[in-house]
Amino acid sequence: MPRRARPLSIVEVARQAKVSPATVSRVLGGQRKHIAAQTRQRVLAAAARLDYSPNALARSLATRRTPILAALVHDISDPYFGEIASGIEAVAGDSGHVVMVCNWLLEPERLLRSLRLLRSLRVAGVVFCGSGIVPEHPLGGETRRLIDLLRRDGARMVALAPQPAPMPSVMIDNRAAAALAVRHLVEHGHRAIGHLAGPRILLTAALRHEGYLRAMAESGIEAAAPWVEWAGFGMLDGFEGATRLLAAAPEITAIFAANDQLAVGALAAAESAGRSVPSDLSIVGIGNVPVLPFLRPGLSTVSVPTRTLGEEAARHLLRRRQRPELETQETQTLAVGLTARQSVAPPTLRRAAPRRRSRNGSPR
Repeated sequence: MPRRARPLSIVEVARQAKVSPATVSRVLGGQRKHIAAQTRQRVLAAAARLDYSPNALARSLATRRTPILAALVHDISDPYFGEIASGIEAVAGDSGHVVMVCNWLLEPERLLRSLRLLRSLRVAGVVFCGSGIVPEHPLGGETRRLIDLLRRDGARMVALAPQPAPMPSVMIDNRAAAALAVRHLVEHGHRAIGHLAGPRILLTAALRHEGYLRAMAESGIEAAAPWVEWAGFGMLDGFEGATRLLAAAPEITAIFAANDQLAVGALAAAESAGRSVPSDLSIVGIGNVPVLPFLRPGLSTVSVPTRTLGEEAARHLLRRRQRPELETQETQTLAVGLTARQSVAPPTLRRAAPRRRSRNGSPR
């Protein structure tokens, strides 16, 4: 029986490159600081000649941390999270890390299983790409406990959306993003503005609902209870939620959807209900996922720099891996902007809401 070839060791690469094993380890680990370009090229050439591949498991046993950055997302099929994951991978891949994507599909029990697994794998860092659950949820306490355990065990973490436990964050102002969408509708003459909200269990949905209410109040509009419909965060949720919303409040002339997936579903629901967009109903969302310009009509939205969110998150984790003393609860807020397309227009007379009357009965 032929003998199995002995795996190459880092010492043999160091001997060929005429450097120390520690230098080889730093070069192959993606470090560039304090390493001359010629030295780096010599190490890479020696590793290529020998067809050497570092043993990631052995390295993790030595450092007590695997070269894995985990991306916790609601649903990777949502283009919003796909863009974020691409940004994380673009930065992590250049630093010798791999990205593990964990879908928790808005099921808190599934989120807890993912957190336990990531702790057992001793991942280097965790990016909380989507919103966490509201603190009052029955599993909110266990979620916070597992996050604290991950941090205690040495995993770095960063949030791209609000979480039930404090941690460094790179995110947008969700209230401000929602208010921007509502003001855009108000500026086009809309007063009866419905809100297709996200899941009640998510912090982001609650914040965007607050932004909707604040912008409505600042515009002198009292949001009627039937104008708000809570749903999930997917396209089917948007279709079903908008169908209910239009049936309960036929007087609305516009819908602010809490994300683009909901807005796309609302577009289909409007067509099904015989409401033409934008002449009979205006729609605006949040996200600016790549498909929106190709829809007919193109959907107006609040643009979120999703890829930049992912890139900044990965850079944040890698900086703190190299310099643990930098760990703080800092918050980086990225700017958003309104991207206007064809889904918003002034309301038509037959769909316009009746003018509100003052207390003495005269029209306002």
